[in-house]
Formats: sequence, C-alpha cells, structure tokens
Amino acid sequence: MKWLNKESYEKFRPIYDNVYGGTYFKGYFNVSVHEFGGFVIGLDLTFVTNAPFGFGEEIKISDQTVTSGGYLSINTTSDKTGYIYPTMKVKCTSAGDLEITDSENRKTVVKNCSANEVVTFSGETKIPTTSLSSHTKFAQEFNYIFPRLKTTNSSDLNKLKFSLPCVVSVEFAPIRKVGIL
Repeated sequence: MKWLNKESYEKFRPIYDNVYGGTYFKGYFNVSVHEFGGFVIGLDLTFVTNAPFGFGEEIKISDQTVTSGGYLSINTTSDKTGYIYPTMKVKCTSAGDLEITDSENRKTVVKNCSANEVVTFSGETKIPTTSLSSHTKFAQEFNYIFPRLKTTNSSDLNKLKFSLPCVVSVEFAPIRKVGIL
C-alpha cells in the first residue's frame, strides 16, 4: 500500500467520460485502513492537492530560435485568469546580458551570459540554474524576476522579447477550473 500512501505530489488523472479527460491533479493520498477479524474490509482515502484546480495536458514548445530583439509568442489556453510560471530553458547563442521582457514590460535579467550557456528558470521550484560552472556570480547577476505567462479574460497571448539571440524551450500546464468528481 506504500505506492498509494505517499507524501509527494504526483499526477493523478481521474477517469472521465467527458470533456475533462485530459485533466490531471497534483496531489497525494492519505489512506486509513478498516479491519475486522484481521482482514481489511475497507479503506478511507483522502486526496490532498497542491491547488484548488486541475491542470491540462502540458504544453511543450521546443527549441525555438529567437533573434536578438526577437519575440516568442505563447498562448496559455488556461481557464483561470492570472499567471503561470513556466519552466524555461534559454540557450544563449552569443554572450551578453540576457533580458526577457513580457507583455507587461516586466524584465527577467541575467547579466554576463556566455555563448552556449543554458539558463533554466524552473516554474515549479522558482530556482534558476546555469549550465556553466564558470558563471560563478550567477546568483548575484540574476534579478530574481522569473518569466511568467498571463491569462486575461480577453487574451491568452503572451509575447516574450529576448535581448540576445537564443534557442528557447518552454513547458507549462494550463489551469483547468474543474474539481475532482
């Protein structure tokens, strides 16, 4: 029963016969056993989630080449208005200060990037990393404003502008306003 009674958030996908078939939840089960005469006669299951909503199928945008001053356009397709923090990998193809500016003119900055350095912004952990151990001042040269995607009532479109030529990959799961049925 250890496989069911974990305390780490795992994907749980209920079986639906309707439009919510691609929805999953992140959570874990607490299990209480009911015994009678030394036999298990029942279980109480409590599902604990990390959010009051579900998530749609993950959207993956892989290896998009962006020029210096160029844009990457992303549709969130989320049911909920607000922000999603994606996981983003940016491989700088030339050296310089990396600035990622979103549609609200909010800037993510990493100074002194090298050519072929891969900077990863984890949307889940909010931990930035670099592929180069030689970028020793990375923690001081990042402004700790993580890239984010916005959904409004009128638009799902996000345009991210990059100051350096780079190759970008983005992953996120759109929010689905459904409960566990």
